[in-house]
Amino acid sequence: MASPPMILIATFHCREYATAAQAYIATDADGRQRLIVKYDKGGLNGAPEFAAGIPEGWSADDVLNRLLGAPASLPPGRA
Repeated sequence: MASPPMILIATFHCREYATAAQAYIATDADGRQRLIVKYDKGGLNGAPEFAAGIPEGWSADDVLNRLLGAPASLPPGRA
């Protein structure tokens, strides 16, 4: 089974893990959305990424503002 497509919504520096990170939204075949954050140097316990469910009806802006605190570096078209 192929991985769901991911849309980059932000890049930022994660102070907790002293690394760059990229935040994506992935939509599963059944329409459920997940936030996926990938760390350049690893996050908690060295994990390269983590995933969390996104509440139904939330937009990318909701994820940015409510979960990520609106990181400073947004991809083109999101600024």
